[in-house]
Amino acid sequence: MMKDTKNILEQASLKQAPFTVPEGYFQTVEDRVRERIAKPERGTRLWTVLKPGMAVAAMFLIIFGIGYATLSLTGTLGSGRSAQLAQAESVSAVEENLNEAIEAVPDEELLEYLTETVSWSDLQSFIAENLQ
Repeated sequence: MMKDTKNILEQASLKQAPFTVPEGYFQTVEDRVRERIAKPERGTRLWTVLKPGMAVAAMFLIIFGIGYATLSLTGTLGSGRSAQLAQAESVSAVEENLNEAIEAVPDEELLEYLTETVSWSDLQSFIAENLQ
């Protein structure tokens, strides 16, 4: 079987060019390229100027729409301000209750409690922090 094979590079079909070029193609290529380069550009159109801006506006609207839809579906749309007000009201209610509780305690009991639980160094640091 090896004796019957001949050198593959000597086959005539491999020496032929597989692709052909039309007659006179390379003689006119240079002229066609020059025509395309030298062709005067058309004036700027309104669409070419507005197209990037429209793309940015569309993306902004899409992102805004996704955010709005998310907030409305979760029920958190518009609740940010009311949540802050509710928190402020609850803090003020706690402060009022604390003030009422402190006023209800007799001064002697309050003074006795403070002398047992607060050290002089704690009292000095508290005064130093709150006077500044």
